[in-house]
Amino acid sequence: MLAYKGGALALRGKEIGKRPLDRVRETEEGLHIIDCALRTLRNHQGHYLERVETQLVSTYVFINLPDSIFHRLREGQHIVKQLLIHPQFDEMPQSNHW
Repeated sequence: MLAYKGGALALRGKEIGKRPLDRVRETEEGLHIIDCALRTLRNHQGHYLERVETQLVSTYVFINLPDSIFHRLREGQHIVKQLLIHPQFDEMPQSNHW
């Protein structure tokens, strides 16, 4: 849930109607929440899909923010690489939307 909250806040910071400094602050607050969510994964004992979901949400946010300001593209790419080598990658549910 933290990743979704942080992601919504971070991406909401991209809204045009806000002052630039307010947008940056809101995005940074969202990124801080995402960082907390990713840190909690270190001790995560639940189902592996919960971990994957947190990583996917985080990655989506990281690659959709301007890297020249927030510098999260490399971290997003790293998480994608981790997901692709996940031992259960082939067993993960797939979307029917493609």
